[in-house]
Amino acid sequence: MVVDVRSRDDRHGIYTRIVARTREGLGQAINPHLFRDCAATSIAIEDPAHVGIASRLLGHRTASTTERYYNQARSVEASRLMQKSLLARRKGPLDAIGIVRSTRASEEL
Repeated sequence: MVVDVRSRDDRHGIYTRIVARTREGLGQAINPHLFRDCAATSIAIEDPAHVGIASRLLGHRTASTTERYYNQARSVEASRLMQKSLLARRKGPLDAIGIVRSTRASEEL
């Protein structure tokens, strides 16, 4: 559903209500633009082959605007994969099978 709100006062009222409701419900204020950003980034992560639909969804005039979301999504995914890989290396093969290496702190106990 697309709402065409022409009045600046109407737009500000909607903005204020969204920010207040998200702060109340989530404990963190979220502005409407962040919802747009999340939608575009989610499309880029979940269905990168069809990232072009984000352009139409968000009303972007040029593909380069949507491409920024795609690049951001790829960066987020790369960071998640790197973190997962580093954590796996840190834990080592013994942790993977449930054998935890002792640490100095646990040896002193």
